[in-house]
Amino acid sequence: MVKLLKCTGTCKMNLRAFLADREMQALVTLDLVAWKDRRLVVTEKARKLVEAD
Repeated sequence: MVKLLKCTGTCKMNLRAFLADREMQALVTLDLVAWKDRRLVVTEKARKLVEAD
């Protein structure tokens, strides 16, 4: 099952929770996470969103 998370202006908390749970299989919109070899790859765009506080 693939869950689709919508990323809005308030998605930072959701992204943190998503990134903290490495076993969660989800696809974040806006090219934040990409599938690579059946593993989730968090892109720089997502890292910057999460780390930009």
